[in-house]
Amino acid sequence: MEGNNLIRNERNSSNILKNIKMTQLLLIILILTSLSISYLAYSSLNNMAILNNDMNILHQNIENLNKNEIQSMVNEANRLYENARKLFTGISTAVIIILAVLTFILIKLLKDSMAQINDVLTKLSDYDFTVELQEDGKNEFAQMNRSLYIVIKNMKEALAQIKDRSEEVTGQSQTLAAVSEEMSA
Repeated sequence: MEGNNLIRNERNSSNILKNIKMTQLLLIILILTSLSISYLAYSSLNNMAILNNDMNILHQNIENLNKNEIQSMVNEANRLYENARKLFTGISTAVIIILAVLTFILIKLLKDSMAQINDVLTKLSDYDFTVELQEDGKNEFAQMNRSLYIVIKNMKEALAQIKDRSEEVTGQSQTLAAVSEEMSA
């Protein structure tokens, strides 16, 4: 029972992959990367501005501040720095995980599709025109499979026509041979 569910789940994920265009997947990766980098840059700049402002205030008021206030400001600056570092690390880790998953999906899609096309081409090179192609899906490989299916269909039709014509020629040559034999007799 569990084996059937695993097979069914693998087929469902395989069907989903057939409908994902590689260009869409690459665009998603690019957008996520750009958004992450933009957010990290904005967050870092914002935290730097806060630190800069605090340092300017500290510099202007250093004479009026006592040791406890200075230590409090240093602690606040350190806290802001630590928060920014943790945020940067967390977002970077999340982006890396998302990109790794998307890359894995892209690699699986490429490997599966290329393996299928390679199998078909190997059979065709052995003059086996009975190959079956999976034409379902919307990605580039499904489009390529549909085109390859048309090529195979046209080749089958051409071979069938050649066979029919050769049978006609054989029949006509036999008729001519019989007529020639009758005339010579």
